[in-house]
Amino acid sequence: MRKYKTYLCSDVQQGVLSRAMISMQSGHFFEAHELLEELFKECTGESRLLFHGLAQIAAAHHQLTLG
Repeated sequence: MRKYKTYLCSDVQQGVLSRAMISMQSGHFFEAHELLEELFKECTGESRLLFHGLAQIAAAHHQLTLG
């Protein structure tokens, strides 16, 4: 998994983001949403916008799988 720009993510956030992206690629959208929401709630600025948007995408994919 590639490393995202470090000004957006600390090492801990990088680990959580990597797990979330692996969850999304595996089709575990609810799990990804929960991980991304964790990041979203603890961030500010550009990183908050990034994680919020990714969490919304994961939530939308989860809803699509439910029908």
